[in-house]
Amino acid sequence: LDEYGRDVIDRNKKLYWMDGDDDPCFDILNYKRTGNKETFTIKSKEEPDNVYQMTITLNPTTKGPVEHTRQSKNYGKQTYKVKTTSGDAR
Repeated sequence: LDEYGRDVIDRNKKLYWMDGDDDPCFDILNYKRTGNKETFTIKSKEEPDNVYQMTITLNPTTKGPVEHTRQSKNYGKQTYKVKTTSGDAR
C-alpha cells in the first residue's frame, strides 16, 4: 500500500485486513467491478461503525492493482500507489 504499510484483500472470502494495530479485519460489502475500477465498502468486524468506501484502480493490461483510495468520515480520503508483493493477485 505504501512504503511501510500493507493491506491484504481476499476477494473469495470477502475479507480485507488493514495494516494497523492488530491488523483489523473488515467484511467486504457491495463489491462491483466496472472497467478498470473495483469499488466496495468495508466494515470492521471489531468496530461496526468503522466503515470505508474503497476504490482500487487496475492496470488495464495486467488487471493488477495500481492505485488504492479509501475514504471514511473519521479519516477523510487517502490515496496510495499499490505494489503487489506476493506475485498472487489475491
